[in-house]
Amino acid sequence: MPSNKQNLKQTTLESRPRSGKQTLNFWVDVVTAIVFAAMAGSGILQKWILPPGSRGGIGLVWLGQGRHFYGDIHFWSGIAMLVLVILHVYLHWNWVLSTWRRFVGSLRSPLTWALIVIILALIFLPLIIPRQYSEAYRREHEEQEEKYEQAIPHQGVGHRGRSNASYLHQRQPRS
Repeated sequence: MPSNKQNLKQTTLESRPRSGKQTLNFWVDVVTAIVFAAMAGSGILQKWILPPGSRGGIGLVWLGQGRHFYGDIHFWSGIAMLVLVILHVYLHWNWVLSTWRRFVGSLRSPLTWALIVIILALIFLPLIIPRQYSEAYRREHEEQEEKYEQAIPHQGVGHRGRSNASYLHQRQPRS
């Protein structure tokens, strides 16, 4: 039989009024944990269960879905996680400011600006720096162009003003 002390503690916790902010914090944290689990699970699937080269829906699948399906889940979980972390920091902004001032000092310190620059660079550099083709891809692409050029007896102007070789290259089904 529970003691009076345990009953008092339990009723105190249950009867304690909760503010709207506490409830919001609780649910933001619960949803963040669920999104993190989805992100971790899809990352594990992509790294070890359906590794690169597993050929999507043609080769290895998990629960009937290939690697790209779980890549989409991983991506959108990451976007959701970013939004939830920003919301979490916003909800705890006063704590963030007081803790930062206690450990670093001024919000205008060089460390603060360095951290802001690093965070923004990590988020936006993939959008700023253009992608490039690897050397292996370029070699393969040039070899395919040579094959198509040899297959065509003459190089006239083809579809939409392009050479026949480049038009045929674009029309080839992917294997």
